[in-house]
Amino acid sequence: MQQFVVCAGLGISMYFSGMGVLAKTLTVGDFVMVNAYLLQVCTPLTWLGSMYRMVEDAFIDSEKMLALLEVSPEVQDLPDAENIVVGEGVVKFEDVSFSYDGTNDVLKGVSFEVPRGKTLAIVGESGGGKSTIARLLFRLYDVTGGRITIDGVDIRKATQQSLRQAIGVVPQETVLFNEDVTYNIRYGSMRDGEPTGGEEEIIESSKASQLHEKVVSDLV
Repeated sequence: MQQFVVCAGLGISMYFSGMGVLAKTLTVGDFVMVNAYLLQVCTPLTWLGSMYRMVEDAFIDSEKMLALLEVSPEVQDLPDAENIVVGEGVVKFEDVSFSYDGTNDVLKGVSFEVPRGKTLAIVGESGGGKSTIARLLFRLYDVTGGRITIDGVDIRKATQQSLRQAIGVVPQETVLFNEDVTYNIRYGSMRDGEPTGGEEEIIESSKASQLHEKVVSDLV
């Protein structure tokens, strides 16, 4: 609304100054001067209107965010939940079933075991439950049937914080910072907002990810 009023006022002023030039009561220089003065006045007002909209949108977004923070999460730690201590790191899905809406089962009777040092690939069509398995392991949702264990401990009996600290995730779309390789590796051990880790730890991580030889060969 403010921008509309500003533009209308500018157009009217330019119209009258243009008519003054045609009537020879104003010169072309007067017309240019009026235009320059109006722009100096109207431009800040236009920015003021934009800032008002931004502030108004920020208040609306803040209200939605505060309402979201008041929502209680569906997954809660049990009163006697303890921090999980991972030893062998054996992951088991035992007759696991799950449904998002309580009607259609995304998973039904899924059972498998991932021993220490082994890799399991889950392949299937979209909507087959591949991502759901990862979400259940993180306890973003709780299973509706069966159980998931790590080293024989039902993950529902562990605190969510300790469980998620014990699991590492490598996403499909990897985001790297506009820094060198060392910084990006060290970022995985952030502490107090700053990357940590010495040179030996960086090299060890690089070798574990099969990246070290590639980096060294590129430097030669």
